Amino acid sequence: MPELTGAAPSSLITFKTQAGNRYAYSRTMNQFLLLHPVLDKLLYLTKEGVDVSNWFASLPNEGTVVDDCGRVSKGQIEYYVRKYRLLADNGYFDQVDQNARLSGTLSAEHVQSLLANVRHVVFEVTDDCNMACEYCAYGKYYSDYDERTGKYLDIGVARNLLTYLLEAWESPLNASHNTPIHIGFYGGEPLLGFGLIREIVDALKHQTTAHNTFSFSMTTNGVLLGKYMDFLVENDFQLLISLDGDETNNAYRILRSGKPAYRATVKSVLALRDKYPDFFIQKVKFNAVLHNRNSVAEVYAFFKHTFAKIPMISGLDTVGIAAGKADEFRSMYRNLHESLTDAANCSSIEADMFLGLPDVWALGNTIYQLSGCSFRDYSELLYGRSQTLIPTGTCLPFSRKLFLSVNGKILPCERVGHQYSLGSVDANGVTLDPADIAENVNQQRAAIRSACVSCCRADICNVCILQQDIQTHTSCPFFMDADDYRGYLSDRLSKLEENRDYYSRLLHQSVAIE
Repeated sequence: MPELTGAAPSSLITFKTQAGNRYAYSRTMNQFLLLHPVLDKLLYLTKEGVDVSNWFASLPNEGTVVDDCGRVSKGQIEYYVRKYRLLADNGYFDQVDQNARLSGTLSAEHVQSLLANVRHVVFEVTDDCNMACEYCAYGKYYSDYDERTGKYLDIGVARNLLTYLLEAWESPLNASHNTPIHIGFYGGEPLLGFGLIREIVDALKHQTTAHNTFSFSMTTNGVLLGKYMDFLVENDFQLLISLDGDETNNAYRILRSGKPAYRATVKSVLALRDKYPDFFIQKVKFNAVLHNRNSVAEVYAFFKHTFAKIPMISGLDTVGIAAGKADEFRSMYRNLHESLTDAANCSSIEADMFLGLPDVWALGNTIYQLSGCSFRDYSELLYGRSQTLIPTGTCLPFSRKLFLSVNGKILPCERVGHQYSLGSVDANGVTLDPADIAENVNQQRAAIRSACVSCCRADICNVCILQQDIQTHTSCPFFMDADDYRGYLSDRLSKLEENRDYYSRLLHQSVAIE
């Protein structure tokens, strides 16, 4: 653990890196400052209630001893006193009123605006599947989803949602001109309901809108690709294919017949690659689930050798585990962070999976959130960030996605439990009340707000309380007090000091990390 300085006011966090360099992070200004030891001492004196001007006036001409500097003359100290006053006069040491900062609430009007600007709509085509994967998120280990009955989404229900959204997208609330809207298809295995996919794609291809264009994507297990690949290529689909590595790595993925799914999936994928090589290069990605029968290194080697691709790798979801299944689940679970860290020892993996490495992701996130030089949109660049925040890092409804379940539930995304429905769609139309949604969101945040007010990371929180099943102020495992936050910041900047090329690589390989 790096050496840390003493406690500091929550709005100014001071710390040392492993190399011994001193920094302060000003939450008021959202900036890091590299601290000379004399300036660090002045901040410490202020924290202790000492008047810096009186302390300086009382110094003898020969100055005083400062940690890591030895004796520093009064003339040298005077320079840092002036710098201290300059920073103080410009607000670097001002206290953040955390109660006021986290007093934001969601309004019905904001919900309506978010809905009119939603950029990703996903249809759960069916809850049926031609596989019976051991760890399926809708399988025996989980309990936070609606019963799977082999149901298919009714085309009338899907059309009703599209009609509703097209009206919103064409309204004055749509703030973006000619911005692509991504239409996704999910399951179960979505290709089992190919008829609905074809109808939605055909309808949107012939839909004229003043503001938007449409693109299409799908998450699939790949078994049926050979049958439908002509249509997918013709309509320029982005494909995410689920495969966990080689035959041994993929052993938890089995067909409904009980046979291993590996050969059927790979056969279809290779057929797609051979018939449409350019499409395969540009439009096909893979996602592997990590478990006790594979590792990051094994998954990386398989995809690199077999398909010349770098896969996405995700861990098993640890939220919503069914009663009595925790021990069995743990026997299958492998820690993604640990496996990624082990794999990073290989130089080719470090290069190819750079942005996915835990330390790199954490560093990139810190630079993005805390450098004071990143902006989410042009409004933030021109007018600055909002002075009030809605507590937690949970996405606001429709800010990123709208997910329609096979049962007609409108959800924030496919990764949250089905109990968090925002509305519904049926044969009669869409039932969605922006005022009710805003009230529910505000009630959720109010339940945990008292913990957020005391948390040093509250204004950069990226924790989804729905995915983590955090519903009360006593249950957030990501809470950080000042000492926790010092350690967090020290670890991030220590990594940057140890790997000085990381900064430029992050800037070149990503616009922003979220």
